[in-house]
Amino acid sequence: MILENLTGLLILGALTVSMLLVVPWEKIRQLAVFALLFGMLFPFAVIGIMQNLLGFWRYRGVDWVNLAGIPVFLALAWAPSVIIFAYLIIQYRSPLLRLLLLLAVGAGVAGIQFLHLLNNNLTFQNWTLTGSFFLAVIIHTGLLVVMHLMGYLQLPELLRN
Repeated sequence: MILENLTGLLILGALTVSMLLVVPWEKIRQLAVFALLFGMLFPFAVIGIMQNLLGFWRYRGVDWVNLAGIPVFLALAWAPSVIIFAYLIIQYRSPLLRLLLLLAVGAGVAGIQFLHLLNNNLTFQNWTLTGSFFLAVIIHTGLLVVMHLMGYLQLPELLRN
């Protein structure tokens, strides 16, 4: 296992730096409530349900801080990634670009989990990387709807009627 108990912190650091490079500070502040709800609280629920309740996967050696078996820094890494996602989805007005971003997020989640699998930080039980891809796309599609309901995002005219 490479970088035992540090991969969650490294992912959090990399995504935080990426957020600071990509998203203007004012937009980070505007998206703070959204990030608090869906980038800090929601990941604990998702990981807790998928890992502890349903037993689809098990993280180990990811963070030196775990809460009920949930790697804390890895879960908190969702906050900057949610801000990056929200900022880009607002910027991209084209449905095709938004779809490509959703697919890129799914691929990114599956890619990170693949690296965790290679590093023996993650094991799957009746779960696949394809499942992770689709779960990420479904979750982020739901985030689009929530962003619209919270007033962050206008859906295309075709979808509003």
